[in-house]
Amino acid sequence: MRSAHRLLSSTPTPSCAGSTSADLTGRQCCRRQTAVSIQRARCPRTWRRLTRAAESWRCIVLYLHYVLALFDLDNTLLNRNEGLASWARGFVQSRRLPAGAESVICERLRERAYREDFMYLRRVLRLNETPDELWGDYVQGIAQSVRCYQGVRQYLKALRDAGWTLGIATNGAGDIQRAKLNETGLAPFFQGIAISEEIGVRKPARNHFEAAAELCGASIHTGGWMVGDGPDTDMGGGRGAGLRTAWVSNGRRWIFGPREPDVVARDVAEAIEALLAAG
Repeated sequence: MRSAHRLLSSTPTPSCAGSTSADLTGRQCCRRQTAVSIQRARCPRTWRRLTRAAESWRCIVLYLHYVLALFDLDNTLLNRNEGLASWARGFVQSRRLPAGAESVICERLRERAYREDFMYLRRVLRLNETPDELWGDYVQGIAQSVRCYQGVRQYLKALRDAGWTLGIATNGAGDIQRAKLNETGLAPFFQGIAISEEIGVRKPARNHFEAAAELCGASIHTGGWMVGDGPDTDMGGGRGAGLRTAWVSNGRRWIFGPREPDVVARDVAEAIEALLAAG
């Protein structure tokens, strides 16, 4: 695909632009332009069809050159589990909460965290802050606690340098997910960021992947990849949307159905290596 791109880019157009005196004299250039003008005047319909066909092929080649890859965020690019545990530990210590409070917090927020969860935690743990204050503490604290997995930035840069179009497809609240992307410095790597709270649909719904691709200026109808750790939300949803799938196993075996993902990787770095090899 890259060689085809270069071929189209180097195809001469019906003009004398870029010609040298050794290749084309001024008189020859005028004759060629006159011939092109006559051909266009004699067969305007054919000329328009040829022009449209050439532009269509050019668009196809350019579009295929930029392959789409959508990424889950939590426990794919970022280690949310460890970040949550670290934040919860500091939260409990700063408020001198009783033993077992850390487990209550981590269990409640294990999958996802929303403002409503802090209404529950405020009541159960008898906290003095309002739910909004607790939420604000969590957004800032968890964004500072999560860390990228090793090599994530370098591998994302390699994909961008190779011409890939990258997007985020994640479930969760908009402010917390964006805070994590900004705090870790990952946001600039992605052309589009689709967060379920902001777009109004959660994975594994097909509409979520369609919206993520559109935010990247692409379309899932031309294919692409979904990279994530969720067997249902990422792998099942991505496959249902017509994407190829790369599962970040994080040490697990695939026991989630008869059909394995296209790629099973130990971590996101290995998954991206597979994408680069396939692309």
